[in-house]
Amino acid sequence: MEGSKIDKAAHPNDAAAHLREILAYDEAVAAMVAFAKKDGNTLVVSTSDHETGGLTLARGIDLSNDAEAVLHTRSFAAEAPGPDGETGFDTEYQWYPSRLANVAMSAEMMAKEALTNLAALHGGVVPTAADIMASNMLQNELVSALKATLLVRTGNVAVTAPEEALLVEVVGLYNTTKEYGLARALATITSARAHIGWTSWGHTAVDVNLYAYGRGSASISGSMENSELGSKIETLMGWNLKTLTGMLPTPPAGWDA
Repeated sequence: MEGSKIDKAAHPNDAAAHLREILAYDEAVAAMVAFAKKDGNTLVVSTSDHETGGLTLARGIDLSNDAEAVLHTRSFAAEAPGPDGETGFDTEYQWYPSRLANVAMSAEMMAKEALTNLAALHGGVVPTAADIMASNMLQNELVSALKATLLVRTGNVAVTAPEEALLVEVVGLYNTTKEYGLARALATITSARAHIGWTSWGHTAVDVNLYAYGRGSASISGSMENSELGSKIETLMGWNLKTLTGMLPTPPAGWDA
């Protein structure tokens, strides 16, 4: 079993979807462990091939507008003092997971919904990227559609001026970022509201957790290379992976592994 959507939600830095996918995966593993306890002859192993996004709990917020820049890293020099003269960063290490609870849709689906609502204004056809880039009216309509979806799908939390500025920015880049860019922007907003930070849109070199339960689990512990884990399972199962690999049929021409 693979919780692949955990990775797919982390790529656009969608904290709310990422969390819900982790909880769903946790429920699936719990069912496997319950079976292993009853069976007494089953080994359950849970791990990951990599970490994605570099998620951080607590992030510095620009006190002048309670938001961060989104599609790029803001330089320290550009940070303005807060309205009461405090420094430009909130140095209190807080994060607000409860702000993710009312997010009812992934950023990916919010982007799709906004585009569907835009299409409804134009005979059910989503305007092309070229059309959107050539029309201020279409750009404004898309920003409005994104704001409306964000409002409804995040528990009626009002869209702030900095958040709207981000949506305007990403719509202005629609010819290159397309729908995925919209999803990234929406995810950035929901992450920032919870004070959750990310270091990347891609994979990282962070060590991943390894859990094991049941028969033979005592031999699976500590820090190890992923290939070492495969060797341990090979030994526990009494397999010869080279022999088994040789028994596999040749993939058909054009098959993409």
